[in-house]
Amino acid sequence: SQERVITAIYKPFQMVLKERFEVITSTERHTIIRYNNKEIAIYPIHINSTLRSCNWKGKRPQVIILDDIDQPAYIQGIKTREYSVARFNGDFLPSIEDGNSFILVAGNKENEISIISDLLKEDKDYVNKLVLPYKLDGKYIKPNWNEKWEERMRKQLGEDFDRLYNHVLPTE
Repeated sequence: SQERVITAIYKPFQMVLKERFEVITSTERHTIIRYNNKEIAIYPIHINSTLRSCNWKGKRPQVIILDDIDQPAYIQGIKTREYSVARFNGDFLPSIEDGNSFILVAGNKENEISIISDLLKEDKDYVNKLVLPYKLDGKYIKPNWNEKWEERMRKQLGEDFDRLYNHVLPTE
């Protein structure tokens, strides 16, 4: 929900901005900072928002950060997933066409029909991709991950472990 975006991502980000930059204005819905005599606007938005409504002084966003953009397959029907992929491609991706914007998408592949799955397709050669499993060259990528952690998480998550940490979807 929009409120979770604000609470979990935007408010902590807002705190960092206030410590490091001159803040012109800061509300629940946007923060405007000044850096090197340029004004920068930051908006928290939900995936169901449209970029057309997010502009500052007539400019569309130049940096878009999307976290956990896809919803788990079990709470969305196929038509909803198809719609979200089409909407992302029609509203968000055009913002990078001029080379003026950068989109960072982080999250897990939830289904073969999803935004992240679509971005990972080979025909999206303009997308830089980094798929990071929980182990690289047999070594855990986080210091607090180890055999005990893996055993506990596999027991807790079942087949979702491979989806979340190896980016492998179960067959449908």
